[in-house]
Amino acid sequence: YTAPDKFMADLGNFPKDMPIYIDSELGEDIKGEKIAEDLRGKGFTNICLATAHPPERFAHLPWLKVKSKEAPWVNSADSATGE
Repeated sequence: YTAPDKFMADLGNFPKDMPIYIDSELGEDIKGEKIAEDLRGKGFTNICLATAHPPERFAHLPWLKVKSKEAPWVNSADSATGE
């Protein structure tokens, strides 16, 4: 999804334990961590914030999994060789 409102409109189609990756900087002054808080309030439990910011910046959200911006399904060894 490229727009938070469209994703939020489709929430009923997703299981509550589905992994959700959100960028911290969504543009137009929208913060991914705010969307993450909304999702948690709706019962979602597997929320990851993709960011270049240090994890300490989000320490006040201990339930939020802070990850690097590299997609988890990308094998770093393969991406380094272009395979």
